[in-house]
Amino acid sequence: MEILDWGGLVWLFGFSPRGVQDEVAAAFDLRAPQLESWLKSLNIVRNVCAHHGRLFNRAFALRPKLPPAHRARELDVSADFTRSFGQLTLVQYLLRASGERTTLLPAVMRSYPDVTRIPVTHMGAPRDWPHLDLWRS
Repeated sequence: MEILDWGGLVWLFGFSPRGVQDEVAAAFDLRAPQLESWLKSLNIVRNVCAHHGRLFNRAFALRPKLPPAHRARELDVSADFTRSFGQLTLVQYLLRASGERTTLLPAVMRSYPDVTRIPVTHMGAPRDWPHLDLWRS
């Protein structure tokens, strides 16, 4: 697994038997098609970052499938998940669900300078994003 790139991980998940997919997705309180769409979305984000593309103020063509609001209370399902902040929200959700360190990404987001002409809201972040449950560290 350690030698797979992100695209390989997406393919491995997609080719896994449905029972395996369901089991992996359940660990994140998601369904298999939802997790697969998240992996595909995040593969695009990874490629943008790896190839020094512009992540800020970017709109992504692929919209990840979201669980119903009552199943993933931490996710603001009304948010725009085709924007950079929505994609980062997926990362933060997966980190929290896996028990990983969840303070780093909010710290990076808070380090963004308060610039009037280029606000963090251009990424799709709501003005009160630091107060959302998922982003509190």
